[in-house]
This record gives sequence, structure tokens and C-alpha cells, in this order.
Amino acid sequence: MRPSLESLKPRGREVFDRVAAGRLNKQIADELGIAEWTVTMQRAQVMEKLGAGSAVELGQLAERLRQLAD
Repeated sequence: MRPSLESLKPRGREVFDRVAAGRLNKQIADELGIAEWTVTMQRAQVMEKLGAGSAVELGQLAERLRQLAD
């Protein structure tokens, strides 16, 4: 299965964008007005849906998607 951002719910997409930008869970939580543990859980769900093993892989995926959009 090919990873797809369309598989993410809106909040998952918000978390993905911020993780890919290099933000920490605490920063993401503050920006979105949610608990840090919620970000941790959503981040894990995003990584599972997109088949990423780390935040670095999410960043690489985001970069590939940006290149495809150009």
C-alpha cells in the first residue's frame, strides 16, 4: 500500500505537517491547543498510516510530496 496523506484525518494532517517541519511534541501541542500525550498518540497513528518509522522518515516523505507537487 502506498502512503497517502488523504488517509489522514484533518488533525492527523496538522500533526504530520508540524512533525515534518521539525517541531517537538510539546510545541505541536501548544500550537494546536491540545495535550502533549494526544500529540504523541496522533503522531504514532500518522507514522503507522504512512509507514514511517521515525520523524525523519516523515520529513523525507513530506519533501518527496512537495517535489511531486512542483
